[in-house]
Amino acid sequence: MTDCVHGAGEYRKLSKDQRILSEKLLIRNIRKRSVVGFSLAIDQRVFDQVMEGVPFAHSAYTLLVLLAVLKFRDFLDRSGVDCQATYYFEAGHAKAKEANLFMEGIPRLGFSRYFFYLGHSFAEKQNQLPLQAADMLAWQHRHFYLRRNEGHAGIRKDFKALVRDHDLFSDIDLSHMLKLRALFEDAKAISGQSPIQWLSFFAGMFR
Repeated sequence: MTDCVHGAGEYRKLSKDQRILSEKLLIRNIRKRSVVGFSLAIDQRVFDQVMEGVPFAHSAYTLLVLLAVLKFRDFLDRSGVDCQATYYFEAGHAKAKEANLFMEGIPRLGFSRYFFYLGHSFAEKQNQLPLQAADMLAWQHRHFYLRRNEGHAGIRKDFKALVRDHDLFSDIDLSHMLKLRALFEDAKAISGQSPIQWLSFFAGMFR
């Protein structure tokens, strides 16, 4: 999306009208082929400030990864499907190794069935093309989130075109972060539980 908007990368030789047409065709394809979209947003700077000095605290990126997995797990559970899922995440984030440790905890701690878990991978978008659909949704949500925080209430037309009524969006605000900090600081809540268990508890606020 960034390359498309600015005419960079593979879009550098296309005119603005051609880039708009490309996006329209991709949006049509995503709406046709995807079942549901999930997107979560957080202000990382505020998160880092709230969590400063808190034991057991992890990065905002890891939190979003695990909340996305929990949302998808809940979606599969409500759907009543009998399946297994492989979770793909875009590679390259500075905290990917940390998030990967939490994801590896799902089978290691015996939560594979609960999460319909077959496996997971951090992959390049060029090698896992469906990640491009997630990239578009994330870009649009992030753009809207930042603009709204600056006082702009308008929604881009391409964001409206991409999103369907059943797609789900969550913004982790300051009140959520403070609740998470309190959870981390409560030794009784953490003692004897796995990271997946207490994150599942926290994620109940978004269900």
